[in-house]
Amino acid sequence: MADPAYYPPTQVSINCRSLLIVIVTGIVDMTVHPDEYEALGADTATSSMQTTPSASPTPGPTTAPETAAPQPGPSTFTESMVRAHGVTKDEQGGQSNVRFVAGTEDPKRIEDLRRQCVQHYLGITTSAYCYGYANDVDYDLTTVVWTPEFDESIYGQGRPCWITYGGQPIAGPPGTETMKTPLEYRTQGCPAKSASPTTHHRWPHRQQTRRL
Repeated sequence: MADPAYYPPTQVSINCRSLLIVIVTGIVDMTVHPDEYEALGADTATSSMQTTPSASPTPGPTTAPETAAPQPGPSTFTESMVRAHGVTKDEQGGQSNVRFVAGTEDPKRIEDLRRQCVQHYLGITTSAYCYGYANDVDYDLTTVVWTPEFDESIYGQGRPCWITYGGQPIAGPPGTETMKTPLEYRTQGCPAKSASPTTHHRWPHRQQTRRL
């Protein structure tokens, strides 16, 4: 019977060491480093966020937009409203003839501003008369009788679209004031349509001329 093969101890020892190195190397290669773990966690979180459907936002109650209230216009007369001013009857203390634009279509407000206009110019001349117009569109309308000199006179037919007119004569009070009707305003072809249905209840039913 033949003797079994003989393996030198050194060779067996080397083979075992090589096997141990291979095993240890495999264990080291399978280790996950901390920075790789963080990257893996970030990718996992990102993937989770991408695959999880987000809830649709619930629409809140809608709020109706605020509607700006119509502006009533100025309540105090100022000389910035004046479009034409002339003085006649200088030898008698002077008479101011004024045309102003009120900046409102409210006839009652225009009437109040016209009275303030008269009082303002009575502090400058003995007599004063004022024509109140709603806006510049009405004021700018002229008739065939109009001339530049007309604006300095007391007469009103050259710029017919005034709403109210009045004043105090040289002789002193009482004065007079006149207010148009919507019908008269429209038949004169006034372009701004200040006599609208929304203001009809504030206009007189017929032209009014009163002594003050």
